[in-house]
Amino acid sequence: MQQSITGYLESERQLGRVAQDIDAATTALALAGTDHHLLMTRSPDAPLDARETTERLVTLLLRDGSRHVVVP
Repeated sequence: MQQSITGYLESERQLGRVAQDIDAATTALALAGTDHHLLMTRSPDAPLDARETTERLVTLLLRDGSRHVVVP
């Protein structure tokens, strides 16, 4: 999963949709680790959708002060 996210971020960087100086591998590790944590530590009766937290993390990690990051 981490390698797929890294590749995705590198492609987005080439298209100019994320900052050129982003560390794609480290950002991918943070995203994969957070999603894993959210899924593995939730209570059994909690909703499975971790999208809102993941979107906030993506926005934080990919923030470029000059533009808004669109989360797919």
